Amino acid sequence: MQPKRFFEADLKVHQLRVLVQLRQLGKVQKVADALHVTQPAISKQLREIESAIGTPLFERIGNRIEFTAVGDHLARRAAQILQELQSLETEVAALSKGLAGELSVGMVTTAVQLLVPDVLLRFRQLAPNACVDLVERTAGELFEMLDAGQVDLIVCRVTDRKTLQPGLSSVLLTDPLVICCSSGHPLALRTDLQWKDLEAMSWVAPARGSPALEAFMQLLDKHGVSPRIAVHTISITAIIPLLSGSDMLGLLPLSMARRLATEQRIRMLPLDSENLLGQISAHWKAGNTNPLASLMTDCLREANQLE
Repeated sequence: MQPKRFFEADLKVHQLRVLVQLRQLGKVQKVADALHVTQPAISKQLREIESAIGTPLFERIGNRIEFTAVGDHLARRAAQILQELQSLETEVAALSKGLAGELSVGMVTTAVQLLVPDVLLRFRQLAPNACVDLVERTAGELFEMLDAGQVDLIVCRVTDRKTLQPGLSSVLLTDPLVICCSSGHPLALRTDLQWKDLEAMSWVAPARGSPALEAFMQLLDKHGVSPRIAVHTISITAIIPLLSGSDMLGLLPLSMARRLATEQRIRMLPLDSENLLGQISAHWKAGNTNPLASLMTDCLREANQLE
């Protein structure tokens, strides 16, 4: 009966936060620092949780704490519960304040397909009187616009983890770019494909000056491939017909490539793109007072079921 009572009456929100932080940080002292309490206080919370559950949740490996299968599941569910509480808070605030106004959101084209329309429809439910201005640019241009205050929020792919600043950014999902061609391309059915086989091929490449182009060139250079670029573009609506209707190669998000492959419009080449620009993240500027920005960020997190 002890676990039942714990979940029905004794479990506290701050205990959920301790579990989530511990799963992310791995060390009690780091959790204490993050939550601004003492290490003994965190250790006490962990003992209380484990005692109430009645089964081991953690084990110490050196100076780190590793979760058992039960503990890991509990921590994952705790993250979901905290996210639900945060979403509830946002919803109540939005409904009570009747949020209105304008929000400018910058996005890279390869993120728009994943986040629209679900996110915008959810946002509209919470702020029906607000207007969203969507701006599509390269990641480099978006960060410049964010710094200049021309957009409130940006969603893009980043190559440098230093751009993921605590409190000013949030990873939304993982969806790497993969190398694709038409279903009738000479390389489409090759099972023994090597990087050197790409040497003579023409490419639809990311836009000039974009972080995506830089990452693309670095990947090919690593494997000794000198691309013959025929087209530079950030437009997905241009890339798909160019690939499906020609002998050119190009990059598409994995989620989109899988869908197009089932429709037999394109093929994904069996080459490891090394999680190329895999993380899609949201970024905002310190001091932004537009309440719609935080509401949109919550909608993005909710849509992608962030932990």
